[in-house]
Amino acid sequence: MAPSYAIIFMDYIEIQILAGSPIKPLLWKQYIDDVICIWTDGMESFVNFMDLCNSIHPDIRFNWEWSESQALRLCQICSDTGEFLRELKILEGAFLACGYPKAFICKQTNKLHRMSREHFLLDRYR
Repeated sequence: MAPSYAIIFMDYIEIQILAGSPIKPLLWKQYIDDVICIWTDGMESFVNFMDLCNSIHPDIRFNWEWSESQALRLCQICSDTGEFLRELKILEGAFLACGYPKAFICKQTNKLHRMSREHFLLDRYR
């Protein structure tokens, strides 16, 4: 019975969040207390959205993780370093256009440059 109550309660929280947000996520899928959200409006508005999420109920805290999977995918599918760097510049431009801070993007891409290509071909990244 507890999962049913949790689902009902989190549905209520979700309604409050989405009704109170001037900018909506592209995707919001919830299962009990797990949510996947795709945000396309930039980092600053995402932080504001997360602040709203965490203000709805004093005992409910949302946390989030940044997915690096798009850039990791480039490391797996680009056949040479030049191609990888060209595609990475395109991806960086897309993130900048969405409002992500340049320093944040550089920090993430610098992580990629410090790793070997073989690292990305491991099964855990497929």
